[in-house]
Amino acid sequence: NKLRAGLAAVRDGGEGGLKIIMKCSYNFPTGSDYMNAQDASIDRVLQHIKQLAPIYDAYSDVIAIVQAGYVGAWGEWHSSSNDLT
Repeated sequence: NKLRAGLAAVRDGGEGGLKIIMKCSYNFPTGSDYMNAQDASIDRVLQHIKQLAPIYDAYSDVIAIVQAGYVGAWGEWHSSSNDLT
């Protein structure tokens, strides 16, 4: 998949030593639309974290950190449409 391919490219690219910051988000609203942006339910968020766990493990050498993300507009933990904040 595209995520694995991208992480492999970071791992294999250049002289090494590259790291990335992972952050997942369900929406990217523009302007004042963030108040109406829909994020995922807690069940969906937990399902996706579980699905990503093997990828986080497999590419831990190139993932510097995993930001909380997921919740609210831009994954910034505010304005959650599912009252997750």
